[in-house]
Order: sequence, then structure tokens, then C-alpha cells
Amino acid sequence: MQSISTTYEAGVAANLTVDVSVDDNSNFSQQLDVNTAELNAGGTDIGSFSGGTLADLTGTYENVATLGGGDTITVNANFTLGEDTGNDYQGDSVGITVTFNATQQT
Repeated sequence: MQSISTTYEAGVAANLTVDVSVDDNSNFSQQLDVNTAELNAGGTDIGSFSGGTLADLTGTYENVATLGGGDTITVNANFTLGEDTGNDYQGDSVGITVTFNATQQT
């Protein structure tokens, strides 16, 4: 399982939005099955996704959590190549970008 983490350092509470996008010229993201993808913020499990492809996981997830100063945000994900993937994708790659946006509450 691969992990990415960041820490929210501001002292003001904030709403967390997560954006998942792919750089995928060959539609390789449609061939990668998501075994599990999990989001944790401030030590609390926020949500998980499984049963689809990486292409299905992309999108913007708004106001998924409220952050406090020092909270760590972690995404854990595990992917496998779909069983019906042909040799057409040999040597292909996909870039995954996960963007965390924290909007301070007023």
C-alpha cells in the first residue's frame, strides 16, 4: 500500500477538500483496479473507496473533514492491474495528483 501525508500547520480550523486527478494519455487509469483507498484526517477515518478503477476514483471531494492545527492528513491506496488488461498497455504509466485544500473557517 502506498501512502502520502501532509500536516495542516495553521492554528485556525479549516474545511478539507481533496482533489484526485490523473495524467493519463492512454486511459491506463481505467485498467488499474482500486483494491482500497483510504482517507484519514486528524486520526479519524474519513472514508474509503474500493471496487472500481483509478479513473472512477478521480474527482473533487468537498468538505470531507474539519482540520485543527497540527492535524495530519493521510491517503493510503493500493492498486492492481485488471485481469483483462491486454499487452497494449505494456510500458504505459499514469501520474496521480492528490491535492489537499484547507479553507479556514471564519
